[in-house]
Amino acid sequence: MNEDQITLMAIQATIAELPLQEREMVAKAAAKIRHVVAEYPRGHGEMALALVGAYIAASPDEC
Repeated sequence: MNEDQITLMAIQATIAELPLQEREMVAKAAAKIRHVVAEYPRGHGEMALALVGAYIAASPDEC
């Protein structure tokens, strides 16, 4: 198992511990994000998602 797979499992475990309503909200948000990423082919959607993730990690109060 690589580092990315371990990270994914940790996030999934955290989400699994949330109350049902919050898990559903996370699932809806993830579906919307996947849809937006898919609208921008050739890696542009993934790059934009990585950029937003980096902004959140660097300055969570500014996003």
